[in-house]
Amino acid sequence: MSPVWRPINLMRMALWFVHLLLSHAGFYREPRSAERTVGTLPRGREEAEPFSAIVTGASSGLGLAIATSLARRGHRVILVCRTERSASAALAAVAKRAAPTARLETQACDLSDPLAVLRLCERIRRAEKRSKSSRVRFPLRHLVCNAGAYCGRLAYAAAPNGLELEMTFASNFFGHYVLRRALEGVVGWDSVVHTTSFSHRAVSGRELRAWLRGAIRESGGPNLSPEPRSWSPAMAYACSKMASILARRDVEGPRCRQICLDPGAVDTEITREWPWALRCVYTLVMRALGLFQDPNAVAESLVRELEGRQGGLDENYIFGAAGERLRPSSLAFREDLERDLCMECDRLYDKCRDEFQQRREGAKGWDDF
Repeated sequence: MSPVWRPINLMRMALWFVHLLLSHAGFYREPRSAERTVGTLPRGREEAEPFSAIVTGASSGLGLAIATSLARRGHRVILVCRTERSASAALAAVAKRAAPTARLETQACDLSDPLAVLRLCERIRRAEKRSKSSRVRFPLRHLVCNAGAYCGRLAYAAAPNGLELEMTFASNFFGHYVLRRALEGVVGWDSVVHTTSFSHRAVSGRELRAWLRGAIRESGGPNLSPEPRSWSPAMAYACSKMASILARRDVEGPRCRQICLDPGAVDTEITREWPWALRCVYTLVMRALGLFQDPNAVAESLVRELEGRQGGLDENYIFGAAGERLRPSSLAFREDLERDLCMECDRLYDKCRDEFQQRREGAKGWDDF
């Protein structure tokens, strides 16, 4: 039987639904949200100056919608997709709706592989050096960490130094952490967007620590925690979203604006590993209650937010297509959890970087690496 059907997993997903309803009801609304507008451009400007943005998970769903919205406004978009094939398909889809002045590029990268992410960062560095000498300059200003997966079964991916990473941890969180760390000091981000989820509200500090302990193990070693019986796909997914919020301020520093984008319930391929029957029930219920958010509307709201920034360095948790400001879970402000999470990720990142450098030095050339 699929772990998705286990009672503990279904109970967690039912709790997600409660938090989704509370989010729509405004229970978590920021007190000052009614006084603010989303994406207001400075007076006298009808459109934003062109910039460059990296969008991960751009092959489908919300990532594709965000890339399309940016391209429609004439920006330069680097679409990061898992495979060359999906990248080509995404490029063709975005190009159909892009403005004539837009620039589109693709990069294939499996974010669950830290070494692949480091190779991606090296390519981005080289591309940025070349673009500085170009007449048409699109400054790289925004990073949208959108790629994610709901893994239906407990699985581990190989990592450097004989380690293995739990797939949800690697794909949803650590891959983006490596991306941000590797480009630290190379790119001065204006904004980093973290696609999160209302599911993060169902996570406790104890569960987050247990998930982190079990997310990294020695290759072929025992899975100490979480145990297969207590582990659930819903717990891993929610913890990965909580981790993204916790670590949002650790890398870029105070001059970079951190945006947590909670799209609400969106009908995308994130449910592809759910059992067919559960997907049908989920889709029917969400449509009947009118809870599905249009990914294109969510993307438009986010892009207006990026274009309308007027120098403010405040953090935002943006919910749904309307871009309503909500408060994240109180766990997001636990400094002890943030410290422990980032220390563990920094240690793992250093191991990945060291092996990456060793392999690059041993290769005959960049093309062979």
